Amino acid sequence: MKKFILIFVFLLGLNIANAQEVEWLKAYKLAIKIDNEWSDWEDVNIDVKIDFSRDRITIYSAKTQIYEIIKEVEPPYDSSGEQLAYKVIDQDDDIGRFRFRVQNNGSKQIYIDFDDISWVYNIK
Repeated sequence: MKKFILIFVFLLGLNIANAQEVEWLKAYKLAIKIDNEWSDWEDVNIDVKIDFSRDRITIYSAKTQIYEIIKEVEPPYDSSGEQLAYKVIDQDDDIGRFRFRVQNNGSKQIYIDFDDISWVYNIK
């Protein structure tokens, strides 16, 4: 039951609790982690499409990123916010993790994690 409540609250925070099939978000900041070091934040203006009916997340960056959701997984614990995590496969058949995160201060983020690289988008 706790997991259901967490998912509901998270989706409500993303304005998608109305069971919409497709939700559009806007990413406005990006940071990249390589070799355990995060880059500085850079300003971006990127559309993010979440299509629940197809279990697909598309990020319209310079190179379009397409993630097929394989299954929900346990997110890492972090006391500074709540998050949902999914095992995903991208358009290049690489397996990674996709996380939706709402921090305690209300800011929202999307993380994409692979073995050798991660990136995070601040979204609204």
